[in-house]
Amino acid sequence: MVKKILLFLTIIVCIGITGCEKGASDEDYKLLQNAEWEHYNSVTGEMEIISFSKKKEFSYHCVCGEPVGDSDVYDKYSYTKEGNIIIKSSSDKKTIDVLHIDEICLLIKMDGKVIEFFNSDKVKSRWEHGSLYYCDKCTEYIKGCSGYDSVVEISMDGIVLAPEDYGTDGKEYADFLRTVQLAEDVEFYKLDVDMVKDENDVFKSHDCTYEEISKESLADMNTKSGMEAFIWYNDNAQISKVVFYEETVK
Repeated sequence: MVKKILLFLTIIVCIGITGCEKGASDEDYKLLQNAEWEHYNSVTGEMEIISFSKKKEFSYHCVCGEPVGDSDVYDKYSYTKEGNIIIKSSSDKKTIDVLHIDEICLLIKMDGKVIEFFNSDKVKSRWEHGSLYYCDKCTEYIKGCSGYDSVVEISMDGIVLAPEDYGTDGKEYADFLRTVQLAEDVEFYKLDVDMVKDENDVFKSHDCTYEEISKESLADMNTKSGMEAFIWYNDNAQISKVVFYEETVK
């Protein structure tokens, strides 16, 4: 009888350990809950915020308060051991795939699109490039991007990314760096924008150039101070496209 009880307890313990070892960890869940995550929407030019509260409440809205897409239909969520988020309404549910999470960055696949968020308590966006929205070409060049980052280092195997204000005003977030693998078919581009304003800081004119960059010429680019770039990810959380961005205001 004692042997049977011990065997039964052993089975329970093994099942519990297996469940803990697979997929998402408790630490991932805490990271998800303990932050509001921000994303720059390249189509609307607005910051968006997604959150998963400790009360299992889900919210996804722009800074103006309006819901993103149909997100207002869903108000509850659960987190699976495989590392997925199930958002729920009274009559429906859908899955958000968590491709990467750490205390700075959350990368998810939602409604078929890969989206990159940053922990708003750790990183504050300084996105100010309103000049893009005077230009249909520029808007098309960055349409559908996953995120906006600083590129600190490039090799043929991967890219070291940091928050977008890395290297500005002496900010070098050594603890915030992360290396992301490149997709085999990754593409690189450069978008340069020249903008003219009058003495009252009112927009007057806009000129842009967009060109593809060969992989061989990447070594010549000065990224050590954090060159800003729009980033696209594939479903495997690899970088599939990079558009380096530089803006000059006169």
